[in-house]
Amino acid sequence: MTRPSALRELNDDELAHHLVEAKEETFHLRFQLALGKQDNSARLGQVRREVARVLTLLEERRADAALPVTPQRGAVQRARKAAVPAAKAAAPKRKVVAPAAKSATLARKASAPARKARVSS
Repeated sequence: MTRPSALRELNDDELAHHLVEAKEETFHLRFQLALGKQDNSARLGQVRREVARVLTLLEERRADAALPVTPQRGAVQRARKAAVPAAKAAAPKRKVVAPAAKSATLARKASAPARKARVSS
């Protein structure tokens, strides 16, 4: 199992190669477990987590490359987060409409006392 700090030191090509190797190992471990030839079943979970770590690092690097590298980057992100609640507050409220089945049930319940009155008289 590779430490996250060791993965961060790798460049993108090395990370991609590590990802391919980890996915191949996952494939082989699944077959070994299915055939009953694997003694350490926890290894499959470790390799899956390693795949997730590598994918996370690659995605973080892609996201960082998409943003402009300026000293104000944190300010831009804070402004984006502040704009989201304002946009939600400005959105019009939608009316909640009861489904047809629910409204039919309510109509039956409302007419139940009237039916009881007819039966008893």
